[in-house]
Amino acid sequence: MDTSAKTADYKVEAAKNLQEVLDSLSAIFEFIDDRVGWPSDLLEKGTFEIVFSLKFTPALDDHIKDDAVWHVLNECAKSNNFTTKYFMQRMRSYLREFTNKAPSSLVAILQVNRMAYMSFPRFTHSIDGDIKFSANLKKADQLALAKHNSNKLTLGLHDDFIFATTNIQATDHRLAIDRADRKFKYGLGVLNLVYRGYGVTKRFGYPNAPIGSFLSASSIFIVDRKRRKIGSYFSDNNFPRNFKRNFTYRDEFDDDASKFAARYIKQLNKIDFKDKFVQSVILFQEGLEAPSVDLALLKFWTGIEIICSKDSKEESKKIIERASSIFKNPTYIYKRLSFMQDFRNKIVHKGTSGDHALLCAQYGSIILAELIRFCLFNKHKFYHHEQIINYMSMPMNQADLNNMMNLAKKRLASLPK
Repeated sequence: MDTSAKTADYKVEAAKNLQEVLDSLSAIFEFIDDRVGWPSDLLEKGTFEIVFSLKFTPALDDHIKDDAVWHVLNECAKSNNFTTKYFMQRMRSYLREFTNKAPSSLVAILQVNRMAYMSFPRFTHSIDGDIKFSANLKKADQLALAKHNSNKLTLGLHDDFIFATTNIQATDHRLAIDRADRKFKYGLGVLNLVYRGYGVTKRFGYPNAPIGSFLSASSIFIVDRKRRKIGSYFSDNNFPRNFKRNFTYRDEFDDDASKFAARYIKQLNKIDFKDKFVQSVILFQEGLEAPSVDLALLKFWTGIEIICSKDSKEESKKIIERASSIFKNPTYIYKRLSFMQDFRNKIVHKGTSGDHALLCAQYGSIILAELIRFCLFNKHKFYHHEQIINYMSMPMNQADLNNMMNLAKKRLASLPK
């Protein structure tokens, strides 16, 4: 039996045990009001076993695999046909539709921790388009939200915070959430860089709380304006709602924000490591929003690693040397980073941190922010990641640099002319 299903873009191969899994699932479904019903725990286990039995080429995101399996299982149940051949035929059909499906124009919405009566810019810049700010949602979005059976608390919405909206192109709402999350985090991360919303901040007596100034204050949700409905997927949110007064951004926030944020888009298009850079800014924002200082420290450290390491895995000592090299006092920063790295190892390997985890996280945000700025705005106009790595890897004392220059001159002179 041929257990491979090919589409124009995907190949799916099934393991020999797939039929055994399908047989077990064929006995647990039932029809409830003409709809297929599954015991949730058994369906979850069966989905895992089916996904484990399938190989997708090229790789698919996990949520797409899950959606495909659930859709095909429902079709198998309706037809009462759980053979491997039928399952793979329906999988082929689903993937063909998925491949050829045109992206929809959707709107992603998020609240930011800024009171609506305060000043705020009309928009700011981010990857793949702008983010607009408003005191209230558009009427169409309000109506779509009102039709949703969940209340404002489900999404973590506030009556007095501003809304951030952005346009998203995606084939499904889950993918739209992922893209919106990336877009919002880059935009808020840039705002924190512009307004220096990081570092040693006031804690208000709450050690495990976000340390950033600009924070996402609600879950991200998707609105399909054409269908006048909101999506069924939401992002997680860790905003300290019970202490919102202490974590509301109250300082200057005006139209200058978009002007300075534009530089982070303009320069981004010049560098050859855009994906690495964007990921470092996203990790920076995730660290600022993290509900615990341990998690914040891990996010900042990972962001530092992305910027200061080559594509291959490198020793932490080398990363620390490179990161500290751009500062006026590299010895001091080297000590700070070594201290941070020790705490990071305690968290990862021993599950403990210590009394200085907060300070490590706060200084981690400062160091990562300076590295991000250096990547885009260094006076040497380095636009290639290899240039930046080589520059950071050079000796930090004059004698070693002179020796290196002398060797380079001798090598240059020895080359055939």
